[in-house]
Amino acid sequence: MEKNNTDNYPVTEELKITDKYNEIPQLVGINYNLLTLEVQLEFMNPNNTVSLVFEDVRGFRVLDEGHLLDFWYNNSGGWLRRVKSGGWFDQEKKRDGFGFGEFELEDYDEYLVVGMGMCLSLIGGSDPVITKELEN
Repeated sequence: MEKNNTDNYPVTEELKITDKYNEIPQLVGINYNLLTLEVQLEFMNPNNTVSLVFEDVRGFRVLDEGHLLDFWYNNSGGWLRRVKSGGWFDQEKKRDGFGFGEFELEDYDEYLVVGMGMCLSLIGGSDPVITKELEN
């Protein structure tokens, strides 16, 4: 039987920016303006829509959670995660024609927003902040 080597999978750590939202949200909207990305997340309990803002964004992608299965091996819990190694940027560096040099991103972190169905991967410069909370 072949052994599953989880050392080849991304490693993340949970970011706790609030204790209020502990469940996996649904990603319901995105607004990008070249440097700032605002992500609208809907939580069921409490029944709120939250705007999560990332500054100094260098790149982002939104994918079905099924296309990010390798992220689930070494990671558990939390809807907001900082990718420590083996993430999107590390995968892209292996691709011919990828233009970002490693030196360009040394001051940037990679994040993963886990949603029900859809997830967001992002390379940006600072931890996100919640800017709006709207009760539904």
